[in-house]
Amino acid sequence: MKRGNQDSPRNVKKPKRFEINFLPNMPSGENESSMESKRLEIVEEMKKRHPSSTLIAQYMDITFSLRRKELVENEPSVKETLQRWPALFRESQIIAEFNRITSKNLKQ
Repeated sequence: MKRGNQDSPRNVKKPKRFEINFLPNMPSGENESSMESKRLEIVEEMKKRHPSSTLIAQYMDITFSLRRKELVENEPSVKETLQRWPALFRESQIIAEFNRITSKNLKQ
């Protein structure tokens, strides 16, 4: 894989050390409305008795920049965050979100 590849998930600006309000770039080919529709699909998927963990993980990866922007700029309460991003509070997504933000494995 080339370093300059625009489709690469690694093409996200890395936060500087201790940069708390880091806002990553949106994925190429995505805008806020397309990511909002994916957020709504996550909410609907979480209402199912057996939600698809692969679909949720894929959409949570794609919508990271939107979620990060909302959390940094709006500072919603935990209740509001739970309503908008219900998958964020699953154990697998807590680990994945920690990895997205810090680039470190939470379990280690």
